[in-house]
Amino acid sequence: MGNRYLRIDPKSSARQAGAIALDKADRKATDTLALLAGEALDAVSAKHGPLLRQLLH
Repeated sequence: MGNRYLRIDPKSSARQAGAIALDKADRKATDTLALLAGEALDAVSAKHGPLLRQLLH
């Protein structure tokens, strides 16, 4: 894949991991996943902004 690959793997706290455990689909799990996704996007954008834009276009 070379430079066409960018790993986005957010780290969750123990509390967040409990909220999004296997088969959880309640409001808390949804909110936690949305928060983690936003934080991961912010982090990868700050570090790899140009590459991320290139991959998404």
